[in-house]
Amino acid sequence: MSNLIVNGGFETGDLTGWSSAYTEINSQFVHTGRYSAQFANTIPFAFLAQMVPVTAGQSLAFQVSLGTLGIEPSPQVSMQILFVNDIGEQIGTGLDVVIVPDNLPNLVFNTWNEIYQTTHQIPSDGAFAIIIISKTSFGPVLIDDVSIVEFVNGIGVTGPTGVTGVTGATGPTGVTGATGVTGPTGVTGSTGPTGVTGVTGATGVTGATGATGVTGVTGGTGGTGVTGGTGPTGPTGSTGETGETGETGPTGSTGETGLTGVTGVTGATGATGSTGVTGVTGSTGSTGVTGVTGVTGATGVTGSTGVTGVTGSTGVTGATGVTGSTGETGLTGVTGVTGATGAT
Repeated sequence: MSNLIVNGGFETGDLTGWSSAYTEINSQFVHTGRYSAQFANTIPFAFLAQMVPVTAGQSLAFQVSLGTLGIEPSPQVSMQILFVNDIGEQIGTGLDVVIVPDNLPNLVFNTWNEIYQTTHQIPSDGAFAIIIISKTSFGPVLIDDVSIVEFVNGIGVTGPTGVTGVTGATGPTGVTGATGVTGPTGVTGSTGPTGVTGVTGATGVTGATGATGVTGVTGGTGGTGVTGGTGPTGPTGSTGETGETGETGPTGSTGETGLTGVTGVTGATGATGSTGVTGVTGSTGSTGVTGVTGVTGATGVTGSTGVTGVTGSTGVTGATGVTGSTGETGLTGVTGVTGATGAT
């Protein structure tokens, strides 16, 4: 009979096929093969779970090998098999076994607790079985060789197969019975009214703000440090030759200057406002000591001046255009009254 559990011996080297929490792979202590699974030692809860398809009306044979490590009492371990229908609703419990604390062998001595259990019959609308192995207290638990197989009417694992006899004629296949009508879904009960929200308590009095502490005296400004010496100036590189100046093109003729427009009348100057009082000039602080000027470095040798290129010929200057007549200057407007000078 085939094992319905995927990766029941953890021989993939990981937890493929399983849902889990606080569970890892162990390659040092195994029941068979190369790997086992281990619940974390320092966490009080861990589990492994898997859902497998099953056949209604059958029963299941469940096997698992368990152990612990160290001299501390082993934690409590639970094993459950739940039956659910094809939409995931739980419709029954096939197995519920608890191993109380301090009842698992220490694997240091290579001794495992091999557990074998059978389930109740799978309900008529059962489609899946969910196997759950968990612990509920601190301590390590190792799990290996998990298997679930189906068997009919309480018949256990099949023994060795005998010699195959002659195959008889195949009889006619019977008519498949009609599928029964699915019953109506029950009415969902009404949701009860939401309770009244309690009164918010009064806000407590805000305490007085403490006095601000005195600001400390500002320390004196330190003297300016001595200015370091200026390093020597490097030699100036030679000036390259100046290229020839191109010819200046002819200057175009200047157009006529347009007539200057009439200057508008200057508006009256407004009264000058009184001058405000000048504030007292504050005292000038003392000037700090000037630092020592560093030694001026030697001036580098000036490179030779390159040859000046030939100056191109000056182009012909165009004729100056006629200057237009200057327009009449407009009348100067009346100067406004000068306001009284304010107190100084």
